[in-house]
Amino acid sequence: YDPPVQAIRGTMFRTDLNELLRFLVGNVFQRVSSGSDEIRFAMELGEHIPPVPVNEFVAWEVIEPVIQNCLEHAQARPLIVSIRTRSEGGVTRIEISDNGVGVAPELLQPGPDGIKTIFHESVSTKSVSNQHSGYGCYIAYEIATQRCGWSCDIENLPGGGSRFTVIIPQHQPEGA
Repeated sequence: YDPPVQAIRGTMFRTDLNELLRFLVGNVFQRVSSGSDEIRFAMELGEHIPPVPVNEFVAWEVIEPVIQNCLEHAQARPLIVSIRTRSEGGVTRIEISDNGVGVAPELLQPGPDGIKTIFHESVSTKSVSNQHSGYGCYIAYEIATQRCGWSCDIENLPGGGSRFTVIIPQHQPEGA
């Protein structure tokens, strides 16, 4: 999957991140877990989030695997997935957190390239190895940083769980 940059970002795209998040939660994740009190979503979406010049399907590919990781790896019931957006100081932030067990500390350590281990290909938080595991955080990180020009981080929260943060510059250079 290596589309040309003009198919990913440019002035023709005006993706409303709040709308995308509402759609994903309401039509994908809550649809699957509907009727269950075991999984709840807490949405705190900022009122003045500027649209991003990124194809909505590309933004989806950053956000969806992060939420999916919360559902699969948190190991908490009831599970609360919190999603927050805010814009200030020239950046938009998307924060996706959960009340689960958090990420193993060794996965939060930088590798030789300076990138946290959890963002490397084929690194999984699943206890049982699976041929399809280890790509969620990797894909989200690669698309966000390499294709969209955003930055990402993940951290454990003091009270338990983890938080994945996407930082989006509001004034991206044209064609960058």
